[in-house]
Amino acid sequence: MDRTSTYLKYCITWLKDNGGNELEGIFRKSPNERELQDVQKMMEKQKDYNLESSLDPHLVANLVKRLWGNLKEPIIPFNLYSTFIAANSMEDLSERLSNIKEAISLLPSPNKTLLHILFEYLHELSQHHQLTLMDANNLAICFTPNLFRAPTSETISILWIAELGRFIAVVSTIITHFEYLFSPTIPQDKPKNFRSIQSKYSSDTLKNLAALEEIKKIEHTSNNQNDFNWVQKLSIIKDNLKA
Repeated sequence: MDRTSTYLKYCITWLKDNGGNELEGIFRKSPNERELQDVQKMMEKQKDYNLESSLDPHLVANLVKRLWGNLKEPIIPFNLYSTFIAANSMEDLSERLSNIKEAISLLPSPNKTLLHILFEYLHELSQHHQLTLMDANNLAICFTPNLFRAPTSETISILWIAELGRFIAVVSTIITHFEYLFSPTIPQDKPKNFRSIQSKYSSDTLKNLAALEEIKKIEHTSNNQNDFNWVQKLSIIKDNLKA
């Protein structure tokens, strides 16, 4: 994660130094795809590769956006998806933020560090939305698919799309309230309703989201996909998702 952190900081610094904070449609507009892939390959091969100031800022912005999809494991683990969605479903803002802050504390430390770097910049960028036309919600739309990654299973991907609006809402909340959510101060007592927030969320949806991790594990650990037990177990889980 150290190299990823360095890569991320470098790209963000480049964007700040080259007009990224005033760039209309940053993270939304696409650069030349071939040029993007060429630069991406060079940065992966050379640790000290320097981005030229003449590059299209949209290209560098897309390097930041694609970084999360290229990680071997999702930056937010599948087993925490329902926790974040449930936390963000609280009607009271202070309660919602307390629960999201607690959910963030459950992330592995390296993941939390990377997300801190990203959301700090997205929060800063959202303050310039009159110039960029990219407020917190628009930025969330751009980043959510790579932060809350969909599993490869077709059935699960359909489920993920159905929940996409809730994932976007979570990311938008974190961008807007970054300073509180990532502040080092953690209340001594956990939010009163933290352990019960998932009960406020649809039990069927929670069941489906919990199955994400199980299906991902089965699909990637089986040595023989023709094995009857593997096929039977996967079939049962997917049938439950359709129910």
